[in-house]
Amino acid sequence: MASSNLRETAWKWLQDHPNSSARDISTATGINITHCRDTLNTWLKKGWVIQKNSKGKTRYPKRFSVDESAEPVWGQRGRKASKIRYRHQKTKRQKLWNNMKIGRKFTVSDLVSSIDVEESTARNYLIYLNKSGFVVERSRKPEKKRLSPAQGKEIEWLLIRDTGRLAPIVRREGCWDQNEQKLYPFQVPLKERQKQHCSSKEDMTNDMA
Repeated sequence: MASSNLRETAWKWLQDHPNSSARDISTATGINITHCRDTLNTWLKKGWVIQKNSKGKTRYPKRFSVDESAEPVWGQRGRKASKIRYRHQKTKRQKLWNNMKIGRKFTVSDLVSSIDVEESTARNYLIYLNKSGFVVERSRKPEKKRLSPAQGKEIEWLLIRDTGRLAPIVRREGCWDQNEQKLYPFQVPLKERQKQHCSSKEDMTNDMA
């Protein structure tokens, strides 16, 4: 693929996924990560993108968003880049988020009843939102057994963190809130925390032995 086509592919992906890193773009598009980094740095110098954090570290990589006023040109014939598309084109997760905001309390069936989104997509998104504290299960208490569709009742969810119009973006380490420009990290489940705690105690005992 020509270099200009690679840049155009990266640009279109960044339009739809603001606040992304070079690794995010590389993973999603298959473009070499070094090429992604070099391209982002070039765009930054030209003023086509905005860097969203001050430093780039392994744990907190540099993240960029497209400058809405930028009009890059691709290839020798000078194809102009398309305008920001994510403002006009609703993603499946955005549609789900809109229905969550309307219903506040809902099941998977409720969410997908009025939109063309698969139930599996809705379930997966709810899992991520639950881990990052946007939604909680309403149909059971933590100590009670989960109610499943096989038992005749769907899990009911409650939206507890409504930060605004734009849907949270799922990232490797958590959910990025586009409205607050803030990352809500995935929470470690209680059982996993207990397991880690027991493991730490065993390590301390072994060190003292």
